[in-house]
Formats: sequence, C-alpha cells, structure tokens
Amino acid sequence: MNRQQHQLMATLQKIPVFEGLSLEQAEHLIRICRFQKYAADTQVYTAGDASDDFLVLIMGKLAVLSPAGQKLVELEPGVSIGEMGVFTGHMRSATVVAVGDCAGLVITQPLIYQLMENDQSIKATILDNVVRELSNRLAEANGKVDALISEAQRHEANAAAAQSELAAATEQEASLGEEDDVAEEEEGDAEEAAAE
Repeated sequence: MNRQQHQLMATLQKIPVFEGLSLEQAEHLIRICRFQKYAADTQVYTAGDASDDFLVLIMGKLAVLSPAGQKLVELEPGVSIGEMGVFTGHMRSATVVAVGDCAGLVITQPLIYQLMENDQSIKATILDNVVRELSNRLAEANGKVDALISEAQRHEANAAAAQSELAAATEQEASLGEEDDVAEEEEGDAEEAAAE
C-alpha cells in the first residue's frame, strides 16, 4: 500500500459514516471508490435529484446551496456529501457546487451496498453510524425547531403587549376627549348663565 492510499484510507476512517472501520475494511472501501475531479463552478449535485452516489471531498471546497440558491455552507476537504441520501433513499436536499477546482472519491450506491452485503461487519458498522448520524441530525433539527417556536412565542407575546398598550392608550384618549367635551359643555352652560 502506498502513502497516498494510506492517507485516503485515514481520511475515509474519519468520515462519520465510516468511523470505526478497520484499516483493512477502509482498504476494501477504497477499492470501490472512483476518483473524480471537478472544475470551478461545476454543479456536483442538484437538489431534487436521486441520491445514487456520494462524494468524499479530498481537495478544494464545495458550496452547499438551498433549493432557492442561497449559500448555506462551504465544505472543506475531509467531509462526505450526499451519503445520507444513499442510505435512506431520499432525494438530494441541496445543490452542491465546486467553489474552485476540487476532487473527491465517489462511492456509488450499488457498490457500497454490495460491499456491505459481502462483509457483514462493515455493514453493521456503517448502519450503526448512519443511525447515530441521523439521530444527531434529528436532535439538532429539534433544537432549531424549539428555538423557532420560542422566538415565535416571544413575538406573539410582544405583539399582544403592544396591542394591549395601544388599546389602553386609545381608551385613555377617548376618556380625555369625553372630559374635554364635558368641560366645554359646562363652560358653555356657565357662559349662558352669565349672559342671562
């Protein structure tokens, strides 16, 4: 095994989905990878497309864009992109574009599934990691939902308080207007009485 292969295997072992694989298992994984280069501004993945492969970025940067085209995050080497869709069957949730020239290892769904069927230990490790990763993402999403709900409730409370203040101010203004009307009426009665 040459130095470059060793570095690639070490990179794969750091990817959350492959965490816990032995060096020998990572070597099996390397054999099913395809090295792929992407020129700057190349669209690597498109939101809504089928998740039939995933990429381990080993050089360059990728930008992740929302379906509306808003930049969500920029990814550095040593991360995987699209792996959850491969294991869950979900369509791509974001568009991924090469920020500059970059390269990565592409792993197709049929090949990773075949590897997992041929080695039950690899399968067990990867599926455990997928479950853990999905659980972490769900917990993170729940935290964001809770924060949004709290913020919405705070805005509702502020709006209700502002509405109450407005109603009180309107009532006070109406009350002052009535007092002015009464005072003018009394003044008018007093003038009439003085004129008589």
